[in-house]
Amino acid sequence: MRSHAPPTTTLMATMTMIVIMVMTMMAMEVRSVAAFTAPCPWLPRLSSMPSHSLLSQQQLRCGSSSRLRADGNNNSEAEEPAAGEPTLAEVPTDPAQYADLFNNDDFWDANLDEEGVKEMLDKHFKISAPKDGFWKNVIGSRAVIIRTAKKEGSNEGALEGTASGLLLGLSNNPTGLWIIGENQDPKHREKVLVAVKRSLVVASKDRPTTLRDSILMILGIVHDSQKKKSFGMLRVGEDESTFFFGEAKFRHKGNHEQQPTKVFLKPLDLATDRDVVAIFHTESGSGKTVELAASAHLRDAVVSVLKIIDVDIRTKESGDQRYNEAYESLTSSLKSVVQSKPIAFQTIIKEMNAWAEPTADGAKGDPESIRIVYCLDEASGCPNLVREIIRNYSRLGDEMGKYIANGCDGTIETTSRDIQVVFSVAGTGTHGNVVGSLGANYQSLEPSGRKVDKEVYEALVSEYDKGDARYQKIPSQEDLVKSTALLGIVGTHNARMASILIDQLFHSPFSYTHPHERAKLMSLVFQKFIGCNAMASLWNYSPANTDKELACTKTRMLVSGQSLATFLFPKPFTISPDDDKAAEKVRTLNYGIRFDDDEDPDANIYDDEPTSMYYLVRRYGLVAPNDFRHSSSKDRTLDQPFEVSEAMQLLCIWLMHGGTRLADGETRLGTAPHAFEVLSTQLVSCTISAAMTVALEDRPD
Repeated sequence: MRSHAPPTTTLMATMTMIVIMVMTMMAMEVRSVAAFTAPCPWLPRLSSMPSHSLLSQQQLRCGSSSRLRADGNNNSEAEEPAAGEPTLAEVPTDPAQYADLFNNDDFWDANLDEEGVKEMLDKHFKISAPKDGFWKNVIGSRAVIIRTAKKEGSNEGALEGTASGLLLGLSNNPTGLWIIGENQDPKHREKVLVAVKRSLVVASKDRPTTLRDSILMILGIVHDSQKKKSFGMLRVGEDESTFFFGEAKFRHKGNHEQQPTKVFLKPLDLATDRDVVAIFHTESGSGKTVELAASAHLRDAVVSVLKIIDVDIRTKESGDQRYNEAYESLTSSLKSVVQSKPIAFQTIIKEMNAWAEPTADGAKGDPESIRIVYCLDEASGCPNLVREIIRNYSRLGDEMGKYIANGCDGTIETTSRDIQVVFSVAGTGTHGNVVGSLGANYQSLEPSGRKVDKEVYEALVSEYDKGDARYQKIPSQEDLVKSTALLGIVGTHNARMASILIDQLFHSPFSYTHPHERAKLMSLVFQKFIGCNAMASLWNYSPANTDKELACTKTRMLVSGQSLATFLFPKPFTISPDDDKAAEKVRTLNYGIRFDDDEDPDANIYDDEPTSMYYLVRRYGLVAPNDFRHSSSKDRTLDQPFEVSEAMQLLCIWLMHGGTRLADGETRLGTAPHAFEVLSTQLVSCTISAAMTVALEDRPD
């Protein structure tokens, strides 16, 4: 009789297929972290069991016949422990039992040998391993994870993949389960990456010698390790980085969410005191936000904290009430940043607490402190807060430093080291908020990107791949200026415009060398520039709504004309020590040139009705006030109270002549066959239109 038993080869093939199917299903499920919240889905969570049970219960097993034994023996029956050895029969598999060990940076020290790891495991579980190789899988998994963490460019994603692979090999591997974590929490992966990379740097000859450098090193490791970045970084030059937390609206390349990757920074000219308040109040796109984000690099600090405060404090007059309101507003806004970036701040505090000052001649140095720059962006709407920051910058900085050191109301760990906070403030029109403040307490500064020097231009170009054929379309700044004067202005007088122009040269089909394509490039730059800020309201093209389009056109013509008139017809402004309205004139920008729709500058000076100049400066950012100080002893005269950069002048001409709507016809800004005549006519037309916006009694002859 023929036997119906399957051949051995067929049976083995079938078993192999089943194993492969099971392995595949496990791989598909590895991201469903809920499946790994306990060693076995049909057993209760081991972390909820008494600790004495965890070390002795056979329930630590999860199908021992289908799992590799720690010593490599796959017999289903476990060996009995030798007399006098601990009763821990198998390696624990619940990651909760390892939590304290895995959270210890020393466990992930890349320079720790296997014997050291074994000692840490024995000490953690209060045992002496019953036999050689007892911890083999845990130690081996740790080694695999560290090899991944050592790799250049490794991040959370790479470590997650490694941990998933470990789980496929050993379904209840505690290291793999802990690193993947519940709900795909990336904190464990980030912790391992940072601990491994930090141990490598500390053991190298490049070990930091100051607390600030040590914090910058660890922030760089954390930033590189994160798959989803929790804070920002800017490259300064070739080999330095600076970090920032919080809100930063760069509008790089005309995109709201994009930031530059590399920047060029000029040193800050803080002539009086490096701790005074730095003020940036230049026009839109001049690089104010970059200066804030990079303040830590410029001001010898570890990090910049950027914040936009929408509501001003109520008290106008200086005193305890205004100080208390300012302190409450600043600490509240700071706490919101800390709560949103707890890992980043905790990294700083932890490194401060772990730092030990290098010794010299056997004597320990004085405890080091750190500086943090609090940066208030878009500060035009907070005049009372800005004035209080300037008046009491030192006191507020000390108190905010103590607030951080004391844990920000329990949000982060505390530290006994000193933290000093210094302030940088930016916003179009912020200058009007500071005139009248103590002159020695602040310094008005010009961003590095206001005049796009060769270094700034090259930093913008460095973002593009030299190996890409399109890179050849980007000229040097010198060639750009020589080839086309108008695009040269765009590429040299406004950092954001320059970034948009370079991006368009790289991605668009147009060339700066083609005379008929230059106007198209300029229109693309201007249209994207105004679309990323409040100027967008000047370009609401609504062909289906004639009334709305007409109103928009009128506003666009008026704003452009007034901006050009500010440049063409400046009116000197004299401020006297005994002028009791001087501060309000400056705050409301009610000085210098008067426009046809403005009221008497001395009438209703304390009303909150904005002047025309208020809109040009604070809303649109087309015009910037020139810096001056109020003297308490003599009159001061400013011959040119306001400035309109060459890039903004060109933008206003473009706006007054319809922008892109005329670009296709090649009839504007020098693209027609008779370019000089056309451009001359446009300039004369704009000059006349600008003159018509000036108040009649101040109108030029």
